[in-house]
Amino acid sequence: LGIVAVSLATVILPELSRAARDKNHEHGSKTLATSIRLMLFIALPSVAGLITLNREIVFTIFRYGQFSIQDGNRTASALLFFSVGLGFISILKIIVPAFYAIKDTKTPVKGAFLALISNFIFNLMFYKTLRVGGIALATSLAALVNLGYLLWKLEKKYWKIEKI
Repeated sequence: LGIVAVSLATVILPELSRAARDKNHEHGSKTLATSIRLMLFIALPSVAGLITLNREIVFTIFRYGQFSIQDGNRTASALLFFSVGLGFISILKIIVPAFYAIKDTKTPVKGAFLALISNFIFNLMFYKTLRVGGIALATSLAALVNLGYLLWKLEKKYWKIEKI
């Protein structure tokens, strides 16, 4: 999924740059919306599969040798909560180049800083109850915060993204 997200982001960057240069907001918006739809088409089944089969995947791959049942359960918990953020992170890979296309490198950095602070706060909130899963959930929620911030900024300043 990471390969697909990065590849898609690389492919759309010239289109977004052209749209920004020509001030063609409609084309930029449609390019982003189409890319997000395509990414969700790939990401959502992956997320559903990982959430549904996290334990089976972990135990099939790792349950041998020194890997105990407790280790497997912890790893499955982490995979479950990381899976929640997979879609957010994939869409981030598409949204960030949109800012580069419009020559705005500060906003993605601000979003990343906001995600860093959010991640720290979420880690404090979830670690005691969910342990390793709490760290993974914090990372997923921080990606959601970053994505929300960047989408808000993008629509406020530059392109309205048509409804997905």
